Amino acid sequence: MNKLIFLHNYVTSTISWIICNENYKLIDKGQTDSLSTLKDKDVDEIQAVVLSTEFLTKIIEVPPAGNSQIHRSIPFLLEDHLLDPINKYHLINSERDIDGEVLVSLVPKDLMELIDSSFIVENLSVKSMAPLENSLHVLNKTCYLAIFKDISVIIFGSKWSWCAETETILNLMDKGIKEYGCDKLKVFLDEKDTKLDLSSYSELKPVIEPVENDLDFLEKNLEIISPKINLLVDRYSPRIQWKKFLFDWRYALASLSLVFFLYFTQLTVDILQNSYATENLEQESKRLFFTSFPNEPKDIGLGILIKKKLKGISFSKSEPFLQTLSKVSEVVVNNERTSLFSVTYDVGRAQFIIEVQCLQYDDLEALQSTLSQSGYHVEIGISKKIGESILSEIYLKKT
Repeated sequence: MNKLIFLHNYVTSTISWIICNENYKLIDKGQTDSLSTLKDKDVDEIQAVVLSTEFLTKIIEVPPAGNSQIHRSIPFLLEDHLLDPINKYHLINSERDIDGEVLVSLVPKDLMELIDSSFIVENLSVKSMAPLENSLHVLNKTCYLAIFKDISVIIFGSKWSWCAETETILNLMDKGIKEYGCDKLKVFLDEKDTKLDLSSYSELKPVIEPVENDLDFLEKNLEIISPKINLLVDRYSPRIQWKKFLFDWRYALASLSLVFFLYFTQLTVDILQNSYATENLEQESKRLFFTSFPNEPKDIGLGILIKKKLKGISFSKSEPFLQTLSKVSEVVVNNERTSLFSVTYDVGRAQFIIEVQCLQYDDLEALQSTLSQSGYHVEIGISKKIGESILSEIYLKKT
């Protein structure tokens, strides 16, 4: 899985980005001043790290409770520590740690709206975003200092992190080192900044890691980027990037659309053909019926007229026409060596004329015997050979 991580420096308005795999092997990197450069990168996930003094970090002690309860109580715990009303901030907190503390990150909603809009405009699906000071995994008792000219980030192990003006952070660094018991000072410093004397700010001897620029800093810290929070939740959660989705799946969607189009086109043609055939059949049925029965009223439905005629046809008072037809059909079907070829009814003689197809004359005699035992008078009519089969007429009356 390839991941794109970018560092957005809001002071210099530059974006440094790196593409790596799950083992942090570098695939590509670069710097840009626009998010549009990132939207065409072939990656599975995008993660944002932000460098800005407008992102506030607080660590507060909370009683044991569920994360949702803690989140609801944080505004009341912070309202006296902020210059602006709490409802003007987008607030995210980490889970309560073993010391009973939670890390809280606050971002002005105006800034979050601006960031969110930029992602939408560029059609960029960013999975997570966090301030740089909350994105680096630093060992305990290590003071981590990254100087970006006028602003800096300082992290005291897992206890405290802060982004502010460089001079302010340097003046308070020694106090933090002592308070959090740090015994190591690691500093990332622009290799061109040779005038800074760190010995005047702390007794610890710094381990200096020179960097060329933001991109070099990002590359050297790639393996320790492990955000503690994600600001892109709730209304700022990643959206489906429809443009990218439709582009990536354009051939599959086009093929699927063609299949549906052909299917529904064929279905429509079949429906129209069936409708046309049904209409023709109905018209032919009416023609044949009224030719045979010209005195029947034409303003009554054909189905009603046919049912009326069928109800009047019977062999006897005890067995109607349809019941006899059903029994005869069952007898023929149950004889595996015999098939029903055609059935007609002679109203004048009150008898069925059945054409059956069988393999041997013995099958014909067996069928005659079965029908006779069912209470019918059976006569065998004309029989003729058709290939290997015998086609024969049977005259059937109810006895």
